[in-house]
Amino acid sequence: MKRISALMLAILALLGCQRSEEAPKVRLGEDPCANCGMLINDARFACIIQDEQGDYHKYDDFNCMVLHAHSGRIQPKRYLVPNYDQPEQWLDGAQAFYARTENLQTPMGSRTATAPTRERAEELLKQHGGGKVLTFEEAQKEWGK
Repeated sequence: MKRISALMLAILALLGCQRSEEAPKVRLGEDPCANCGMLINDARFACIIQDEQGDYHKYDDFNCMVLHAHSGRIQPKRYLVPNYDQPEQWLDGAQAFYARTENLQTPMGSRTATAPTRERAEELLKQHGGGKVLTFEEAQKEWGK
């Protein structure tokens, strides 16, 4: 019994260490985009960068996030993007998949929704008339021009 209790405590301690720090809340209609200054109004496309100093920068669309990251004005530590299906759920931007379609209206024209898996990104494209799935690296190349 003592071994099981010790094992459970060890597992709980490990799980606690793996939890990522919560992102700050994006206040729709109040928070401005750190790149273009437009108010953030749609949680499905809002993004966040945490920089090396621990400060958070909020964006109204994915392309604004990438443009600001490539501007040299900040040193990104981590990228957070919303799960298109559940915008209150943040995804690791470097691991997410980006469904880009001309048939999706977004605040600054990225025309992109994010998903936790490639399969879900492909389903989103089918729902919106086609397009292409991008990885984080591919998306950065597209918008960082």
